[in-house]
Amino acid sequence: MGRREARIGGLVFEAVPRDRTRAIVATTWDGVEGGLAIRRNEIARPGAHGSFSTPGYLSARVLPFSGHIIQPSPQAMLNMRNLLIGLGDAQSRRLDVDLDGLDVWMRVAAAGQPVVQISGSDPCTAKFDVQFWAANPRMYGTERTYAAGEQVFHRGNFPADPVIEVTGPRGAYTISTDAGKSITVGQALAAGQTHRIEMRSGRLYRDGVLQIGAITAGGTWTIPPTAPGVVHTISAVGSMSIIVTDTYI
Repeated sequence: MGRREARIGGLVFEAVPRDRTRAIVATTWDGVEGGLAIRRNEIARPGAHGSFSTPGYLSARVLPFSGHIIQPSPQAMLNMRNLLIGLGDAQSRRLDVDLDGLDVWMRVAAAGQPVVQISGSDPCTAKFDVQFWAANPRMYGTERTYAAGEQVFHRGNFPADPVIEVTGPRGAYTISTDAGKSITVGQALAAGQTHRIEMRSGRLYRDGVLQIGAITAGGTWTIPPTAPGVVHTISAVGSMSIIVTDTYI
């Protein structure tokens, strides 16, 4: 196993500890790379072999971590135990992971109460078991920004949901791609105002405020993890940025 490091809530889980007197050493990293379940409604073909073809979807990501804890003193171990157990408050947190130099992140919450068992013979060591759950199975990496007319791409392995920002002044406009997708916005922008279109949800915000009914036609699209990318154009003169984040499963 190469370099593995996970950071959440001020705690660091390591596959190989840098400091062998103070570390949380995780020996299981299942769920960080692959291991996602696929769910679909299987409908058997009556009187025939096989099933009908139905769409499949990725399930939530489950990330179990277990291993041992090393601390320089019994009091430091108690403090670490309390911090680790505190992750079991069911609150959503950002989990950052370093996979051999590839930095990705996701939003997770504890799937259950973490368990920490301090050794009876050595109070400076303990075993631990914690499991995180990510409702969104995607992992995100580097954010990239492109201008109109550029090839928009990312270096992940799963379709990414772009965010498009358009700055005023301008009237109604249409954004189109060379893949045949388009979206039309009927709301004008004054000087200094900005539209933010989030393709994952299909929502449009003006200066951070959700605008209902501003999108008058079209739909959403994704950016595939392949070259050469997707070119975006806009019908009116002005500034447009396409923001896409490397997306992984």
